[in-house]
Amino acid sequence: MPESSPVYSRIPPHLKWLLNERAMLCGELDRRQRSVHALQAEMATLQVRVSALDQTMALFSPSLNPAAAGAVHAHAGKYGSFGGLTAFVREQLQSAGESGVDTGTLLDRAALRFGIDVHPPGARKRFKDTITWSLRYLQRNRVVEVARDSRGGRRPKVWRAVEETTLQDLIAEAETYDVRDTHAS
Repeated sequence: MPESSPVYSRIPPHLKWLLNERAMLCGELDRRQRSVHALQAEMATLQVRVSALDQTMALFSPSLNPAAAGAVHAHAGKYGSFGGLTAFVREQLQSAGESGVDTGTLLDRAALRFGIDVHPPGARKRFKDTITWSLRYLQRNRVVEVARDSRGGRRPKVWRAVEETTLQDLIAEAETYDVRDTHAS
């Protein structure tokens, strides 16, 4: 409810606070639910890949137990699996939409998500450099772009996800190219 509405302005401040707190928690629940769905989809993909490897091994050696090597956490580092921080940054920017997220907010969210203490001297700058590296990597791969630059470095840059090109977009672009190409001859 907008604060200027007559009904909202008659609510006592302590109840407004409770309403706002509840709305914030509902937003967190929504965000976590999206994360759960994303993790479930990721798990399904991993299970399909494991099954494909099991089938391939069975073709070469039917007597081999595919689970003989057990489970190895190959790239478990500070940020989970290999590329975990970059994947987190990408997810944050995709869920932010057109408005994007500034570097400082990304840093705070990532520090919270990965349990990074940014309070010791120099820790915040080092972690910001790591976040910036992830952003530059995603930018080089045309996954994210700068939505609003910070001239003079006084405000953090705002980043956003680049819209994915669909097959229909590529077909339309190819048709446009073909039309221009035939007129040039």
